[in-house]
Amino acid sequence: MQLHRFHQWVAAAPAQARAEAAKALIDAYGHIGADRCRAERLDRMVAVLLDDASVAVRRSLAEAAARSLDVPRWVVVALAQDDTPVATPVLAASALLSDADLVEAVATGDAECHCIVAARVRVPEVVAAAIVEAGHRDAVLSLLANATAVVTPCVLRRILHRFGCDAEMREALLNHAHQDPAFHHELVLAGTEALTRFALDCDWMSPARAESLRRETHDKSVVTIAAGCRDVAGPDGPVTLVMHLRSRGQLTPALLLRALLSGNLDLCEAALSNLSGIAPARCAGHMRAPFGLGFASLYAKAAMPAPLLAVFRAALQAVTLIPGRDGQDPALSRDAIGRVLEVCLSDDAPELARVAALMRRLEAEALREGARLVSVEQGEPMRHPAAPDIAVLRGPRWRRPVVLSAAA
Repeated sequence: MQLHRFHQWVAAAPAQARAEAAKALIDAYGHIGADRCRAERLDRMVAVLLDDASVAVRRSLAEAAARSLDVPRWVVVALAQDDTPVATPVLAASALLSDADLVEAVATGDAECHCIVAARVRVPEVVAAAIVEAGHRDAVLSLLANATAVVTPCVLRRILHRFGCDAEMREALLNHAHQDPAFHHELVLAGTEALTRFALDCDWMSPARAESLRRETHDKSVVTIAAGCRDVAGPDGPVTLVMHLRSRGQLTPALLLRALLSGNLDLCEAALSNLSGIAPARCAGHMRAPFGLGFASLYAKAAMPAPLLAVFRAALQAVTLIPGRDGQDPALSRDAIGRVLEVCLSDDAPELARVAALMRRLEAEALREGARLVSVEQGEPMRHPAAPDIAVLRGPRWRRPVVLSAAA
């Protein structure tokens, strides 16, 4: 068809006919071969439809172009810059769009465009970073849910920085956190800080109690991370975690004691090695003989609190004497806590008094965790004394409550 006749036909044809013609023109690119005259004529016809007033016609072009590898790239780029209903098909599937095209689409598009790009197969790192910087929450969630997207640790930290207060976002980030113990720790920090602020805003507890709970929750979470970081992050996992904790000023004696009493020697070994500059293998050897001069020298070189040397010695001895403590189960050992508590109570030093208070809190925590575990194993969820009995509530409100018992 001659170009002037095509213009006449477009001016008179209904939108449905023009939409069908758009698909046919896109399909024709796969059959014109090397005929430049036909290709030029086809380009001009497609250009006419790119300016069509009907969204349905341009959408038809986009749907056909999104599946084609023969269509010229300029056609796909023009469609990607169109209104959202038109741009969606090519943004979702076209392999002809470059990284720069996708970044431009994110920069100029709305939230729906961002979500479409985030769900593409194999989203490049630069495009993922652009989506995060644009800041549309649903698009970032879609990006995190996309297993083919290249989401680097730098991008993950940017997401955490921008959306750290969002619980659903933290949950989505958790799926990416296990390969990087340092990022997993940052995610834990964001969660504990958000919960602390929420508790204070609701006036559920005093600031001092909230801070104490935040600190204990943080330490417990770090021990849990440390228990599995060697498996997911390799042999250097504990070292990476220790260096990160030290840079944040959160590598504390209380944390190391909790780790030891949970059976995790890796974290303590990596910490003492990092703090003292002694090789991990030598640190491990000294830790196997906690009452020897070698461990005392290691402890001093690590600049650990001198009054707590006896506490760490007792903790190391207690953990090595308790069977089945391989660090994979981060549960606190009541026997080990009891041995350390005895050492603390045998001296009147103020530092040991504070450690004794910590041991009593850990002992209470271990008791609660043990009770919860037994309750779960028996299929009897623990209930607060003030909470109503679910068995009673099963009866109709207008009848006498029906209490379900084992005899029934």
